[in-house]
Amino acid sequence: MNTTKKFLTVAFVFHVSLFAFHFSANAQDTIASGVCGTNLTWVLTDDSTFTITGNGAMNNSAFTPWDAYLNKIKTVIIDSGITTIGISAFGYCRNLTSITIPSSVTTIGRFSFDACDKLTSIIIPNSVSTIGEFAFRNCASLTSITIPNLVITIESATFLGCTSLSTVTIPNSVTTIGSYAFAWCSSLTTVIIPDSVTTIGGNAFLECTYLTSVTIGNSVTTIEHAVFGSCYFLSSLLIILILFAKVQRTLLQVRN
Repeated sequence: MNTTKKFLTVAFVFHVSLFAFHFSANAQDTIASGVCGTNLTWVLTDDSTFTITGNGAMNNSAFTPWDAYLNKIKTVIIDSGITTIGISAFGYCRNLTSITIPSSVTTIGRFSFDACDKLTSIIIPNSVSTIGEFAFRNCASLTSITIPNLVITIESATFLGCTSLSTVTIPNSVTTIGSYAFAWCSSLTTVIIPDSVTTIGGNAFLECTYLTSVTIGNSVTTIEHAVFGSCYFLSSLLIILILFAKVQRTLLQVRN
């Protein structure tokens, strides 16, 4: 009887020890944590994962509570319930490679992912209706982007300097493409601007040096200065024809 009890005790202790070892091997230590909104908290663990939990909007500030740890962040997880990604939230996270944005998010603030050099892709949920200026500026490794179909304005310099961006999908909800929106996107070869767009801001596609094909929808009435400046592979004649067609359309609308 005693032998049996001893055996069971040893087996139990071994099982508990094994579980404790497994748990400790998989648990991550917290590097830093804090508050980033009225009902929001953040934590950065030693596996370089940054997680935001709670409900509501992130604080807006030029400086975030995690500024000292920007280079440590490689993965960002935003839990469902967060509605706004704050201004400059992850700007200059130069080692960021992965981010999860839930469908609860409606706004991506200005400079949110500015200069995230190693970010190659991002899925923006269709719940997002506002993407601020400079939100993805100088994301040099970003290769493709699909703009959600609730976005009305592509703000100024939103994707400026995304030098690896080769594919962009602009939905029929967009009416305005802001100045410098896609400037220096030197890998962009084809652009289709839908019929919903009425205004293309100055320098919107400046120095998209490999741009060879542009389709502009029938509703464009305003094309500002140097929209296709230094797009060397885009035929000069094509640019002249595009601009002439838009001027003619505008004159006809005025006369009518």
